[in-house]
Amino acid sequence: AEAVRKASVRPSGVKRGVTPEARRAAETEAAEKARVEAQLEAAAAEAATKAETLALKSPRELQAEKAAAARQAAEQARAEKAAAERAARESKAAEAAAAREAAEQAKAEKAAAQKAEAEAKRQAQAEAAAAAKVKAAEERAAQAAAREAKAAEE
Repeated sequence: AEAVRKASVRPSGVKRGVTPEARRAAETEAAEKARVEAQLEAAAAEAATKAETLALKSPRELQAEKAAAARQAAEQARAEKAAAERAARESKAAEAAAAREAAEQAKAEKAAAQKAEAEAKRQAQAEAAAAAKVKAAEERAAQAAAREAKAAEE
């Protein structure tokens, strides 16, 4: 019976005839269980080691360790505060740069609008001058025709 059972069960503990997905799921579950057990063992060993070292240390050593931990925490807090201030400065600088860029763009748009307006004025003046020239030419032609008609009458 033992030989039959061993023959129907693979080394991974999964019975024959099981789909590959189920086999992978079982293997994954077994690996996860082993990993969790290893983590628990490591945590227990670390706790035991810590308890042993605490039992061996004098109150002065414990006080020194607490002070060192407090110093380290204070240093980390200072570093985080400096990083936050640096980020705030960089943010302000980025905002100022964006404002400068927007002002420059507005200035360029205003200059382009003024240039277009000046060009439109110049073109209108040129058209007015051309119209005035045409009108003057028509008047001269009319005066010349009137003189010719008057001369023809005489």
